[in-house]
Amino acid sequence: MPLYRVRRPLSLGNSRIIDAKVISPLTNIRSAMIDILLARRHIALVKTPPLTEIPEVEKWVEQLAKVDIVTLEDFLLTETAVLARRIKQGRDNTDKLKVQLTKRWLQVERLHDG
Repeated sequence: MPLYRVRRPLSLGNSRIIDAKVISPLTNIRSAMIDILLARRHIALVKTPPLTEIPEVEKWVEQLAKVDIVTLEDFLLTETAVLARRIKQGRDNTDKLKVQLTKRWLQVERLHDG
């Protein structure tokens, strides 16, 4: 499941809006609509670096690679509880790390969960 950068605010109905400058997997949007939004440049695919290039996670790179978490995208999309167990950190610390990495490496205001 890829990550997308929202370039223009998106309305999902029921008054839910995904703001611009947000990174999201857009799991609540059908693939046909994703294609339209990409074509209209309302969203863009996000390319993330490999974890080997990110100093903040350097100590976990080998153990994460064993479970196919090798890019920042993989890291961000892994459920927090699962990731916390893998890196032997609490959920709160893992959530904070996800936010920190999102801001530093993707230069966005926040990560949207869906």
